[in-house]
Amino acid sequence: MMIAGILLLGMALWRQRQITSAENNDRTIEAMAPFDLGTAFSFAAFLAVMAVLVPAAKQWLGTSGIFVLSTISGLADVDAILVSLARLHSTEGLTTNVAAVALGLATLSNMLSKATIAWMTGGAQFGRAIIFGYTIAMIGAGVALALSLSFM
Repeated sequence: MMIAGILLLGMALWRQRQITSAENNDRTIEAMAPFDLGTAFSFAAFLAVMAVLVPAAKQWLGTSGIFVLSTISGLADVDAILVSLARLHSTEGLTTNVAAVALGLATLSNMLSKATIAWMTGGAQFGRAIIFGYTIAMIGAGVALALSLSFM
């Protein structure tokens, strides 16, 4: 994850440098309130829903239910499913492999939804840059993980 984060940060800085040297933007971006109570309550509600749905999916549908729920949940947020998977892993014996695959599916669907939002709001050029950055970062992280596991 650190490799992916470093790659994404490097690409963002490189892209920012390109944008600021190519044009002088007069656009202003409206600031968001960092501690919005509505956002906090929405996250808490989503977390509560995931806390109920993850064990239910495991009980009713097994591993495939957890995978489907993780993928759907990732479209909106990864944090809530991560907390629910961690709780299920520690209390109800969810295997590490299942939790890792479920988290990977949630992360992938989240990245795809964010790339789609970037494409729709920022245009095709911006969307391609985001998708390319995600692809490079995730492939780099995957290769690094595979290499590190092969030496263990």
